[in-house]
Amino acid sequence: MADKDNAPMVASLQPSETGDQPPTGFGSPLQELRYLILAVQREGNRWLSEMLRAADLTPAQAEVISILADREPLTLSGLGKLLICETGSPSRLVNSLVQKGFVAQDNHQTDRRAKLFYLTPNGKATLALIHKTEEEIDGFLSALLSDQEIKYTRSSLYKLLGGTAIEQAMLRRFGYIQND
Repeated sequence: MADKDNAPMVASLQPSETGDQPPTGFGSPLQELRYLILAVQREGNRWLSEMLRAADLTPAQAEVISILADREPLTLSGLGKLLICETGSPSRLVNSLVQKGFVAQDNHQTDRRAKLFYLTPNGKATLALIHKTEEEIDGFLSALLSDQEIKYTRSSLYKLLGGTAIEQAMLRRFGYIQND
């Protein structure tokens, strides 16, 4: 994972030092912002992938395990409403975790068509690595950004997601929307 000391010099420059515009011929500030968002997501996913490699987990699989740890048992539909890393039906993702022995399934008591998914003892054992990974990334972010910067960034990113299905998943996941 990158650290503050190895971050590129431009990361420490303030707009007053660089101006409001990128150098001529290099795109607009909005284009730069779009690429910055993509770059942060890509770099974060790379960090997460590296850290989870020891457990043979992808970031999306770790997300499923984390969600199930907090809210099991869940149906595929219920899980899909909370996932951020994967959109659409999470059936392949969950099936891969069932095959690896991290997740098990039972029949739903009232809906014959639905299955309920929950963590196996092996799935619960991986939580320590997942939590350690999350704590490392959280520590990196809190060392790099002030509480005010975190609050402002969260607010700005929610504004960008406004009205989208992924915003709804975020709001459900972090408790702003209860059981809809």
